[in-house]
Amino acid sequence: MIRVTVYNEFLHEKTDDNVKAIYPEGIHNALKEHLTDDEITVKTVTLDNVEDITDELLGNTDVLLWWGHIAHDKVPDEVAKRVQNAVLSGRPAPVRSRGQVLPGQSRYLHRSAHCNYFCPHTIQHTSNAA
Repeated sequence: MIRVTVYNEFLHEKTDDNVKAIYPEGIHNALKEHLTDDEITVKTVTLDNVEDITDELLGNTDVLLWWGHIAHDKVPDEVAKRVQNAVLSGRPAPVRSRGQVLPGQSRYLHRSAHCNYFCPHTIQHTSNAA
């Protein structure tokens, strides 16, 4: 069983009518609906309940999808540090929306502008680009 946690700010869906029309229940729930099957379980967390990102949740997460855009500074430092510690310890595998950073706006994790995912142990990236 693959255990996925999807984080989404859930702000655009509340404030932008175009986004709300596409994702009325939030992109986090659209991702959950699409990913969930017999081999994948999905939990969702939004900025509204970001404190639910606990050490226990991260310890029971194989893949963390981080969908952030406009409210990185709203993620409390203690939550960002929890995510950093979990990722740097090798679990969960982090995936972010393109062009975004994980919590802490690079305070805790560094990234390459053309990297599709973090390689936190080496602070390097893997890319198919030549």
